[in-house]
Amino acid sequence: LLFQILDSEQWTLPEREQFPYYFNKREQRKKELLAHWSKIEKAWDDELASIQTELPKPKATVQK
Repeated sequence: LLFQILDSEQWTLPEREQFPYYFNKREQRKKELLAHWSKIEKAWDDELASIQTELPKPKATVQK
């Protein structure tokens, strides 16, 4: 809940300028998190793509 309040778009420019360190750190952290999640999502997509494109290996049937 606190994060939602702090992350709202209701902050005016003077309010942002009043606390530049906080808002700059928050924006930097948001960019880091988005970059991190994009890496995770790419890894998931690659994993799913490899699973869905590999055909099952035909089993060799040995008859005696």
